[in-house]
Amino acid sequence: MFTTITAVLLAVASTVYGHGQLVDPAAEFKPGTTDVTAFCDTMNGPKVLPGDQYNNSPQYNSAAFTAHFKSSSYATLKDLITANPGSCGACGTSLPTATPKAFPSDGIVKWNHGAGEGFTLSHTGPCEVWCDNTRVYQNDDCAANIPNGTMPVSPSLCQGSKQLTFYWLALHNPDWQIYLACVPLKSSGGTTPSSQPPVTTSARPPSTSTPSTPTTSVPRPTPSTSAPSNGGSVPVYGQCGGQGYTGPTACAQGNVCKQYSPYYSQCIPQGTARGGFGVESVTVVKIAAWAQCGGSNYYGSTQCVEGYECQETDVGYSQCVEV
Repeated sequence: MFTTITAVLLAVASTVYGHGQLVDPAAEFKPGTTDVTAFCDTMNGPKVLPGDQYNNSPQYNSAAFTAHFKSSSYATLKDLITANPGSCGACGTSLPTATPKAFPSDGIVKWNHGAGEGFTLSHTGPCEVWCDNTRVYQNDDCAANIPNGTMPVSPSLCQGSKQLTFYWLALHNPDWQIYLACVPLKSSGGTTPSSQPPVTTSARPPSTSTPSTPTTSVPRPTPSTSAPSNGGSVPVYGQCGGQGYTGPTACAQGNVCKQYSPYYSQCIPQGTARGGFGVESVTVVKIAAWAQCGGSNYYGSTQCVEGYECQETDVGYSQCVEV
């Protein structure tokens, strides 16, 4: 019986996803990666790109980012992430030494979150695709502009390239989430005309003068009066509130709904200190008998209900077992 329960819990745990992955060409992941769709780290927006607190609606944050980015010393999103990688390294949790994949014959690089969704709509922000040292695709707001996750790239731009690298920055709260994936490439190419001009890696030199005030106006969101629906449960790092939001507001066990602005609230692991907006004290959540309480990429509570303690029952998995 114990083995059966463990197997069921492991199966359930394996279906909990973050916000997508590169599916064509398909990325492979480092051993021990339990959530292949999660961001690899965050960077603090107000620190790395001063000029705004980025604590408004996801749409406002994206527009503010675009305005300030144009006045920064960064030429590309890759430059920004490379300069502020956190623990992501060069490829996040993806495996740069995986078996080489063919470049998509239709010239469509695909990001997928499942159930027909490409980019998570609330996770506004820019994305780029690179083949070796050439940028072959760029969009200022991928969630808003290409929600189906399809990015057209001329195969000829990646002819002879050894690696495709994908960068995405989600700007829905001040701690921007970094999504990064590398895929080794087989020989590929074609003659289809390029949908976008390529950009080489020559970086814009750091500015020595005070940047001028961006001329791009940042739209203010229009509050919605629609009442939110409380059905369902929101996974870790999913949206759980905000003006205009009509989805579920209850977070999955071990997480709490944290307000970053009047327009955006997000489920974060219980006890996580990430800063917020008008956040009340967090109540310690105790995990039920036989439920997961630890392991690789687990972010919830590690405290079990009375009579149980958190023990490692398998490699990368801990659960509350009877004392």
